[in-house]
Amino acid sequence: MLEVAIIGKSVSFKGECKLHITSDFPNQFKKNASFMDEKKNTYIIEYFHKNRSLVKFENINSDEDIKKLANLKLYVSKEDTRKNCHLNKDEFFYFDIMDCEIIENDEVLGVITDISEISTMNYFQIKTSKDLSHIAKIFMLAYDDKYIVKMDVENKKIYVKDAKIILENS
Repeated sequence: MLEVAIIGKSVSFKGECKLHITSDFPNQFKKNASFMDEKKNTYIIEYFHKNRSLVKFENINSDEDIKKLANLKLYVSKEDTRKNCHLNKDEFFYFDIMDCEIIENDEVLGVITDISEISTMNYFQIKTSKDLSHIAKIFMLAYDDKYIVKMDVENKKIYVKDAKIILENS
């Protein structure tokens, strides 16, 4: 399950509430879209005002109903994400990149454990392989064409260049 939003406070007597989107795909929030909470309760959007980030869920009609939902995290499955969120060429889902091996010149440098956005650039956080862990336990690599040679997320491998230099200087 992937977290996509957090329900905020009630903003009207009609059951509307603020929706804090934590996903990179705001277009998935539309009429009849369904989401789940941690307990697998389903919430279906009756309508969503994108500009104001206001949502009205079906069968949630009062301020009291919304107060019970405040701060509730909403989730979707990876399968629903693949179905409802469209990627452009050379774009990948975060969850597909996680756990990919970073390989340079047939040497596994490590495995991606996290992705951080710093300023306008995304960086892979890489747990260094055992063979190289004496240099550094982790290192960061910019997700940039300067370093990425080939992305093979289906086989959980990302081929890079000049990454070992970054590792050695960590």
